[in-house]
Amino acid sequence: MLSPDINHPSIKFSVENKKIIFGMSAIKNVGVSAVEEIKAGRERIGRNFKSIYDFCSNTDTRVVNKRAVESLVLAGAFDSCKGTRAQNFASIEEALSFGSKVQNSKNSQNDSLFGDSKEDFQIEEPELPSSRPWEQKETLAKERSVLGFYLSDHPLRKYEIEYRSLASVHLGETETYNFNEQVRACGVVTEVRTKIDKRGNQMVFFKLDDFSGSCECLMFSKVYALCENLIVPESTILVAGKLESSGDAVKLHVDEAFSMDDVRLKLIKRLGIILDSSLHQPDSVAEIKNLMENNVGTMPVSVCLKDDGNTREFHLDYKVALNQDFVQKLITLLGEDSIVYFAN
Repeated sequence: MLSPDINHPSIKFSVENKKIIFGMSAIKNVGVSAVEEIKAGRERIGRNFKSIYDFCSNTDTRVVNKRAVESLVLAGAFDSCKGTRAQNFASIEEALSFGSKVQNSKNSQNDSLFGDSKEDFQIEEPELPSSRPWEQKETLAKERSVLGFYLSDHPLRKYEIEYRSLASVHLGETETYNFNEQVRACGVVTEVRTKIDKRGNQMVFFKLDDFSGSCECLMFSKVYALCENLIVPESTILVAGKLESSGDAVKLHVDEAFSMDDVRLKLIKRLGIILDSSLHQPDSVAEIKNLMENNVGTMPVSVCLKDDGNTREFHLDYKVALNQDFVQKLITLLGEDSIVYFAN
């Protein structure tokens, strides 16, 4: 799916060249009339908008008002223009004021004796403010606040190996649901609400969002007291518990939670390396050996060798330090799909 873009405005979701064009009327505070005005403004000038100042100078900001412009910036719709999202957001008040002055000056010129002049009307734009760029986590949180989901990226992306290795349930894929055994899920905490139980203790309800979808989670007071610091918006966590179905709704009763930053240290028992003879060259083995010899630690290693449809597994004598630098070197050498973690 392509991110919303003021230079490719679309009212409804549509498909073009096998890619989904984001329907901008679905952005919070941006309605159909606002998108129609963006399309009309771009057609009037016959080119792309170059900046937020250019945009506000050439659209009716009574229709595309301040709240709409704020939401467009947060959704990434100005990413094709100059400036970061932080800079564009900080400049909204000034851009709206500048745009109003430009449009008033244009109207005054059109009403003057020289209204038929063919000369281009130009006023120098202000410089964008020197705002601190938002961190990725902050950018995505703001994006989700106006879109309802993460679009340009996902906070869980940096933990993709942990997710692929340890999550026994994918929240948006009902075929992975197992109601008979304890399951593990990885995701981002959203929509946190606490409640006082019958004993006067605090319990919590929250939504967990992974790559595939989301699920309502429930944590009773005894568990919540142990990991309250983890159940905050935009926190990336791994939870373990049992799924419960009540009608159309499914809830995950959480018995245990870990920060994704702590998962390798607290849960991983073994590192698995997958070697496929059709993808990896023989000299990769020598490079892996060299990497392990330079990263001696306590984590056991096994190798799964795939060759012409046959699979063999070897437990190595090597033990490694499972740090980010070592993992990244393995990913660079073999690819992310060749690394797997085992929790037992």
